[in-house]
Amino acid sequence: MLRNDLQLSWAVGLMPGDGSELTGGKTLSPAVGDQPAIGRFQSGAARRILFAMAGTVAASHFVGRVAELGRLHTAFESVRVGDPVTLCVGGEAGVGKTRLVTRFAEQVQEASGRVLLGGCIELGEGSLPYGPLVQAFRGLGRGLEPAVLAELVGPDRALLARMLPELGPAEHADESTSAPLMVGSSSQARLFEAFLGLLERLAERSPTVLVIEDLHWADRSTLDLLTFLVRNLRAALLLVLTYRRSEGNAFFAEELLSALRERGGNAHLPPRLENVLLSRVQILPEDAQATLRIVAAGSGPVEHELLAAVSDLPEPDLLAALRLAVAHQVLVPDPASETYAFRHALTQEALYGDLLPGERAQLHAAFARVLSERPDLAGPSHGATSARLAYHWVRAHNPAQALPAAMEAGLQSQAAYGFADAMRHFETVLELWDQVADPEQQLGLDRAAVLRYAAESAYLAGDPNRAITLTRAAVAGVDEAADPVRAGLLHALLGGYLHATGGQGAIAEYEAAVRLVPALPLRAERAQVMAALGEALMGQGHHRESRALCEEAIEIAQQLDAVSQEGDARRALGVDLAFLGDLEAGVRELTEARQIAEAVGRVDQVARCYATLSGLLEAFGKLEAAAMVALEGAELAASRGLGRWHSPFLTATAGRARFAQGRWDDADVLLRRAAERVAPELAAVRVSICSARSQLDIGRGRAESAAEYLAEAGEVYLHTVKQPWFAAPLFVATAELALLESRLVDAEAAVAEGLQVASGNLAFAAPLYVLGMRAAADRAELARARRNADEVLQACRLGDTLGVELRAQMSPERANGVVPTPPTKAYATVGEAELARLKGRSDPGLWTAAAQAWEQLTEPYPAAYAHWREAEALLLAGVPHEHAEQSLRTAYATATALGALPLSIEIEGLARRGRLSLGADAATRITAEPPSPLARLGLTAREQEVLALVATGRTNRQIAETLFISPKTATLHVSNILSKLGVTNRVEAATIAHRLGVVSPEA
Repeated sequence: MLRNDLQLSWAVGLMPGDGSELTGGKTLSPAVGDQPAIGRFQSGAARRILFAMAGTVAASHFVGRVAELGRLHTAFESVRVGDPVTLCVGGEAGVGKTRLVTRFAEQVQEASGRVLLGGCIELGEGSLPYGPLVQAFRGLGRGLEPAVLAELVGPDRALLARMLPELGPAEHADESTSAPLMVGSSSQARLFEAFLGLLERLAERSPTVLVIEDLHWADRSTLDLLTFLVRNLRAALLLVLTYRRSEGNAFFAEELLSALRERGGNAHLPPRLENVLLSRVQILPEDAQATLRIVAAGSGPVEHELLAAVSDLPEPDLLAALRLAVAHQVLVPDPASETYAFRHALTQEALYGDLLPGERAQLHAAFARVLSERPDLAGPSHGATSARLAYHWVRAHNPAQALPAAMEAGLQSQAAYGFADAMRHFETVLELWDQVADPEQQLGLDRAAVLRYAAESAYLAGDPNRAITLTRAAVAGVDEAADPVRAGLLHALLGGYLHATGGQGAIAEYEAAVRLVPALPLRAERAQVMAALGEALMGQGHHRESRALCEEAIEIAQQLDAVSQEGDARRALGVDLAFLGDLEAGVRELTEARQIAEAVGRVDQVARCYATLSGLLEAFGKLEAAAMVALEGAELAASRGLGRWHSPFLTATAGRARFAQGRWDDADVLLRRAAERVAPELAAVRVSICSARSQLDIGRGRAESAAEYLAEAGEVYLHTVKQPWFAAPLFVATAELALLESRLVDAEAAVAEGLQVASGNLAFAAPLYVLGMRAAADRAELARARRNADEVLQACRLGDTLGVELRAQMSPERANGVVPTPPTKAYATVGEAELARLKGRSDPGLWTAAAQAWEQLTEPYPAAYAHWREAEALLLAGVPHEHAEQSLRTAYATATALGALPLSIEIEGLARRGRLSLGADAATRITAEPPSPLARLGLTAREQEVLALVATGRTNRQIAETLFISPKTATLHVSNILSKLGVTNRVEAATIAHRLGVVSPEA
């Protein structure tokens, strides 16, 4: 059954289906009518009249689609009041998507709105990166004063000129950098930001609609950019995306009627849609059919001059053939670009499918020869010529010509930051390699060089595993003895990919690079690979080894004036010096590294220096400084076109610092902002943001929300993120949530896995050790209450093991010169206090020291936890209540000010059990709790607390210890409870408590 419906949906992501259709583009088809003799006109005049037909006549009346058109107008009205909207128009081929959006575009223009329209075309591996956007923005500056155009385009004119040559000279990449991958990724980020800024400035001038048709053929670069726009548009702009997923439909019905009409209404209906379409074409004269076959092989809108050069027809005959094709509603001319396209893609598909293999190859060869001789016929973009040449030579079965065309197309796509398309072009080169007799001579490159290009593009396109595979092949293709420098650089590149994905063997690859690149004569490559190995070792906490490498790399770089390599080495050295005991020197190195990056124009490295410095200050407990540096860096990154790459990470760093400072509302705002702006492909940053947001929710007692963030982070972690600096906080938050929900075994499991990820790096491992000891202490307390000696022993063994490991890592012998940071020392103090609690003798002095350590670092939340445990230990020790009361009040004031609900509840519970006063406000809150069902049975509040402990199996002595009363008083309470409940023993009393829901059956 044919489906003729359109589906309009609000877009939340871009997931086009598969397809093999040609672009619809902006289509306004002329009606059939009387045709003046073409021969009466000069060819130029005839062409002008032919293209003018596109703006004066239509193929048919626009009928129906009232509801769909209404939805588009509703969306446009939302745009008029300032809200960005994205709509997807989905439907089968020929159902009328193009007619719908064309009619809507006409009405928007009549209402003084702006319409930008582009379409995707099926070029396979010949795709032009961002082609639909280039088409949509083409002609943007026509009729505008230079000053107005400059204001509209903004500061990234040279960057946008890579896509839109009419804007002027294009920006050139910085060739001096030693980190081309980072430059590439940041440049693509800047390009996306530039497109976003251009659209927002257009929308500020007038309500704007951007229509992209046939999304199912979009190249990967276009999809990435559109996804970015959907997520980040804030201006008044309507984005309309059309796509199909299936075949045949309303257009089929229209063609059936046309076939009957043109055959006099007496012919039998052809059995297949293709035959219906071909039957309409076959009634045209042979010149028109031949011209249509040429356009079908063009696989997209074909320029008039290009069509004339490929065709064997004289210009007057060609114009006559084109007029017939336009009049019979087969072709549609576009006067703006002077191109021809099929009114519907199904016609193009049918014609192309009807060509014999030899005919196809000949037509593609003809296109390729003309484009080789006259590249200007492909339009203003040189990249478009290369991509189309590659497409046609491949289909002409001419690998010798296809090879250099595909290579040039790959280089052009890479220069335009279309990395996914570049990867496909380079892989086409690799596929053609063995089909050509002398590929190296043709390209001036060997296969290893092409593999490296492909690997770099794959990595930047978000496929690091493919990059690793391609780089391994490149390494295997280079003779280390004959070209050690090149081999070393490839090993370093492989190490970088492995390091970024958390794969095993990164350090070994970096070491191989240092071994291969000779020390003499001095060369910048030596400094480059040494700095790379140093940074990798620094990330694993091997700061002494890293320092030696970085200092040597700096010395080499200075002798050669290799400033980029010097900056890279100083960035790693700064972290090394700080962890080796000289934070001030480390900050100086990072500041100098940032200044070098600014001097050489490496914007992404400037942002990395901000990120490294803010993270370092956070690690050393300099929270206010860390937040200020991170916010400054985030602002700079956003202003320099890195707003969705580096800026979210820096914003999240500031959010974590504010959380640690106890400024939870500020942290919430910053973390939300980071989550809204992070690019989807930045998996590690997403893990970091989700982990931080979950910790904030855990502190506030929002367990369900925290679990959702952890689930999202965990899913990303499993597939991509392995670096300890991103992954370890995920396991910290996972353990904290398990502790909040009393899932002690799960907490211990999260700690164990997190310690494996931390890889012995004490800064990341310390909080995990302490959480593990806390979980063990909690488990031991419960086991003692249940008189389960075996479980107490297991908990003590686990806690002791963690304690021994933490002490060992803190020792100078194991630290290898690394100085524990102030937060690490505070964690270690908490760990000692948890170990004492684990053994059943919580030490108030240790908890006092822990609270003071956190207070010196201005971290109120862990200080409040320590004060709570301090008051608990004081009560257990029999210290006068007023001493415990002061500590508990301090903890409670902090917890309530923060909104730390779970900690507040724990403190209130301790206050009730110990009969301590938390102040008037606290007393009101505690007594306002709903009455227990046991109150109806005459049990006092204290007797209810005793019964709850009886139900968990605790002895009278254990009850006395828990409630800070004497064993005699506990015995008296139990006796009174049995009497009031009318039972004879503790088991019956516990049963009543369980039935009333006072204690869960699992307790």
